[in-house]
Amino acid sequence: MSWKGVEETKPLSIDQIRQNMRTLDEELNNYWNLGKTMLLAWTPSESGILALIVPHYLLPEIAEGKQYLLYGKRELTSRQFDKVAIAFNTKGTSIALPYPDWRTPMLARAIEPVLRRYSVTRTEFRAGTLFDIVDLASLPPAQQVTLFNSLGYSITVAQARLLAAGIEVDLARVNTPSGFLVWNRQEGLKADLNLYCLMSLALVENAIARTKGDRHTAPELRTCFDVASTYDYCQPQGLSPTLATYITGDLTKRLNVMLGAAMPGQILFGHFARPNSDQPVELNVIYRMLDSARFLGFAHQRLAVLENVELAGERVSSIKAYLTGEQLEAGLFTIKQYSVSDNFGTSATVYNAKVNIHRGDAKPLFLGRQNRELDGFGFASVPFDLNVTPKDFFIRLEAW
Repeated sequence: MSWKGVEETKPLSIDQIRQNMRTLDEELNNYWNLGKTMLLAWTPSESGILALIVPHYLLPEIAEGKQYLLYGKRELTSRQFDKVAIAFNTKGTSIALPYPDWRTPMLARAIEPVLRRYSVTRTEFRAGTLFDIVDLASLPPAQQVTLFNSLGYSITVAQARLLAAGIEVDLARVNTPSGFLVWNRQEGLKADLNLYCLMSLALVENAIARTKGDRHTAPELRTCFDVASTYDYCQPQGLSPTLATYITGDLTKRLNVMLGAAMPGQILFGHFARPNSDQPVELNVIYRMLDSARFLGFAHQRLAVLENVELAGERVSSIKAYLTGEQLEAGLFTIKQYSVSDNFGTSATVYNAKVNIHRGDAKPLFLGRQNRELDGFGFASVPFDLNVTPKDFFIRLEAW
């Protein structure tokens, strides 16, 4: 195969790759047609790429019967591409690039982020947290803005402290009517643990701020954390899709159900099981799973690197979280599960969580609600014994 305008032994330069990306984005924007279509797959061609572009209304059908097309990268081999095109009774759309030299590995890697703007991607396991300001709607608008700003500041400070400790979070957040939905754009177990650490630091920063002044300037919160599947997509902004992604799916549904049941000051932790692997999820592969309680144990190890972190002007010596239940005997506790649901019949199984904050010689702070404060909340299910912890559920975190 010959490559137009490219010397046989010379790889593409950064400028040439950028020109390819600009051309690709302009062409896809035309085919995108203000959001009417979506890109499903692509494969390299001699002149550029072949793109499989389908109407957006086909997404439910794809999610139901061909969900594998929504995971991970959009690139297919030419044979795979032809099979998928036949299945949708269509042909690939040829998009010419100025420098289509596929011997440069960076070209395919650079193309994927551009394509995702025009695609919908399913992520099987993603953590999300929902911060909600209690009684926000009853307050004057100017005070609402103050509390939104205070909560946003706590989240931003938490991210800054994590980055300073070498813990990366590619933070995404969107406004809800009374707070923020927050997630990590990165995927995998490490990314989910890092998001939990961010949630913890944000709660601590907010709690300390509330002890230092007028509580009308730092909000009382309801907080929910869960792991479930999402669909990632971009919304139109003007006549092009945004650069920022949005999410919807089982995760947002469950978080909304949890929030509807949460009491003021309460922290709810979703009941989930996710792979104890940081590798991309593949279909038909069996992984050992981490449940919510064991995930929390991993998160505590992650938080240990943040000892003596400064939040709201104070040194925090430790942050400990646990899922509440009842004491059976010395050193043995149960964890209670609760079932909550909304008016549409969507249900979620949750745990009540507590967070203990130690600040050196200062008085400890205790966030969340104790078990005895949960009268009337949900329906308690059969508790289970946290002490029963098979060793094979654990992996080493030192390599991270």
